[in-house]
Amino acid sequence: MNKFFLSVLSMLSIFTLDVFSQVLTTKYTLDEFISLAYKLSIDAVDARNTYITNCYKFIDTKADNLPSLSFNATLPNFNRSITWNESTQNVINSNSLTNNVRLNLEQKVPLTGGTLSMSSYLEQITLFESHSPSSYLASPVSMSYAQPLFGFNIMKWVKKISPIEFEIAQRKYISALQAITNSALDNFFEFKSAQEKLKASEINYNNLDTLFKISNERLAYGTMNQNDVMQMEISLLKAKSNLISDKINLATVNENLSNFFGLSDDNVINFDLILPDTPPIKIIEYQNAYDVALKNNPELLSEDIKILEAKRDLEQAKRERFKIDLNVTFGLDHASTTILPDMYKKPYDDRQQIQVSINAPIIDWGKQRRKIHLAVAKEEMANLQIKKALLNFERDFSLDVLKFNSLDEAYSIAKKTDTLSIQRYEINKRRFLIGKIETEKLNDAIKEKTDARIKYIDMLKSYWELYFSIQKKALYDFSTNQSLISKYENYLKP
Repeated sequence: MNKFFLSVLSMLSIFTLDVFSQVLTTKYTLDEFISLAYKLSIDAVDARNTYITNCYKFIDTKADNLPSLSFNATLPNFNRSITWNESTQNVINSNSLTNNVRLNLEQKVPLTGGTLSMSSYLEQITLFESHSPSSYLASPVSMSYAQPLFGFNIMKWVKKISPIEFEIAQRKYISALQAITNSALDNFFEFKSAQEKLKASEINYNNLDTLFKISNERLAYGTMNQNDVMQMEISLLKAKSNLISDKINLATVNENLSNFFGLSDDNVINFDLILPDTPPIKIIEYQNAYDVALKNNPELLSEDIKILEAKRDLEQAKRERFKIDLNVTFGLDHASTTILPDMYKKPYDDRQQIQVSINAPIIDWGKQRRKIHLAVAKEEMANLQIKKALLNFERDFSLDVLKFNSLDEAYSIAKKTDTLSIQRYEINKRRFLIGKIETEKLNDAIKEKTDARIKYIDMLKSYWELYFSIQKKALYDFSTNQSLISKYENYLKP
């Protein structure tokens, strides 16, 4: 059963069970189980939504540097007022109607931090008391440029920081998928361990039930004493108690698994999980892995962002001590009592304006100086934090690689112990049937077999946990020598 069919089957089990409640039993390898978690788990949906939000934020940031076209209109603006005329000593009623429209095109200039704009304006004014036709004021074209001189250019820093923020968002999403991998791994082995315990309990109970019946027959023939038969019955009762407990434990784990995948009570998948072999590689070369991790890890890249932000804040604090703004405007105006064609005929009245404004504090009681000192301290702190983060990361990463590289021998021992304990149990079972050993030794063999099996599963889980932990920190698949950023390229499409 290939992965695609499994995925389709699993999705159908979710969406069709709303109509027909049923239980679907499906076999899953570890890789297939993790892929299913990427599609169905609540954490995967949350990580995806967070990533899409960051994508839209980056797109909006890029759009801020593109030309913007806007339309503004006041349709209509009616004004009625009463004023007192001092010369005639009379009350004057005034009624007017104004309509205006404006089309504005604006472009930011990231290199200089200035703003270039172009607009077209038309206004109609009607004075009802004058009994004269409406008058029109038009500005077919008006251009202006606003430029802060020697000021802080926020657009330059946005252009520098926002691509790195988006890159961090991509890596954090992949890292979130790896966290889902770890959660899926925990659920996989917890469920498999509960299954194995229940399976062992069922086998032990059935075997002990058979052996108890044989013990009673041997007691009847006088080949076994009453004490050994009672000991066998006690073992049978303990086995039955363990069987009940393990059934409850498996039901609890299965409920946790349903919660992990966001399944309702009517949408049930009975998982038949296949234990994996060891991770695809046995040894990870530390230096190469560490170099890749330094390049890919999103947390370390976030520290780089902090340094850039500290430099930005320091420059802003220094440049905002005083402000000088330059505004240049050129426009063509025309007035007429008819809108067409007279409004847009030459000659036009030129409108020109050059304005330089200065805003400089005379007394600020040291506020700006303290702001600069705080920005300097923030930059120093950011540099210290990235050094600390690098040291902590190097320590944790090296320990993980060291543990992983030493696990193969421990795993081989656990696997060999599991195999030998099964063989030893079978031998002791046959010897008990022919009366060669006592009940206690058989019980010891049963317990040893169960413990060895659980220890083997736990060791296998630890092996995979370390492998995925290293993969998460490096965002790198060491089995295929491929970056997870390129491996999960399809997941990164908004």
